[in-house]
Amino acid sequence: MLTGGVAGLTGLSVSGEGSVVYYDAPGQRAQLTLLSSEGRVLGTAGEPDVWSGVRISPDGKRAAIVRGSGQGRSDIWELEFSRGVQARLTFAGGSSPVWSPDGTRLIYRVLRDGIYNLFARATAGGEQEERITRSERTQGVLDWSPDGQFLLYGQDSPTVGTDLWIQPMNGANTPVTYVKTRLIALYASFSPDGRWIAYNSDESGRQEIYVRSFPGGETRRIASQKGGNYPKWAPDGVALFYISLEGELMSVPVRKTSNSLEFGSPQMLFRMRVARPSRFSYPYDVLPDGRRFLVLLPTQDEAPSLTVVLGWKPARRK
Repeated sequence: MLTGGVAGLTGLSVSGEGSVVYYDAPGQRAQLTLLSSEGRVLGTAGEPDVWSGVRISPDGKRAAIVRGSGQGRSDIWELEFSRGVQARLTFAGGSSPVWSPDGTRLIYRVLRDGIYNLFARATAGGEQEERITRSERTQGVLDWSPDGQFLLYGQDSPTVGTDLWIQPMNGANTPVTYVKTRLIALYASFSPDGRWIAYNSDESGRQEIYVRSFPGGETRRIASQKGGNYPKWAPDGVALFYISLEGELMSVPVRKTSNSLEFGSPQMLFRMRVARPSRFSYPYDVLPDGRRFLVLLPTQDEAPSLTVVLGWKPARRK
């Protein structure tokens, strides 16, 4: 079986005759590109680099971007849009950044003692990292609730797959499981009013976008059609964006009722081929006006190196 699928992961396949094939996918160079809702290029930021994740600040004036593959070889930089200035925020690793609602702090995942846990620091700098979680399971932060009270993150389950967890940020240190599954749920985001969480899961046999009420999770709806990934809400909550399995940026109309949500038919905005993000990181984000998108567009294809080993035998246990 070949494993991998995100930047920096190594694929491995072993045949019954003892042949081993493996590859190491390099980081993919990407250009930070501003696109309109019609897919028109409005501008670019900086030079192409191995960018593998992007998050726009709540005021829309800055972006936290991941430089590197995310497999222990990445750090987070801050891009100031008005001046085009980039400043490094982490120096000992960091990926999948999430802004606090007031834009003064970032939470991100860091490899410490062989495990990815969650840490925080002030965006103004000059502050030591603060550990947010402590777990023996790999974690990745996904979103921060609009009221600042809850952190949403993914955590590898002890069996198989990835579960969604909620960490209270009001002094209570006990996290709770929000979506527990034997399947994969890697990307999720709070609605602007904090009452719903959109996430992707492959429980149907392919990745689809689901929306579940928060905090109880009693109500669940499917928002996508024919597959989808990377759900992001429009800032006004009237649409839900995602990327289809065919590489199309989709928009789903959302209408609020007294105690639920109603979804219209997904509409394709435009086709785009995004760069491979590091795990738990997003390859695009939505600006506060809901009509522009900052996207990691790949600049070139880099073929992974492929190695074949013949006559391999596993080591015997002593």
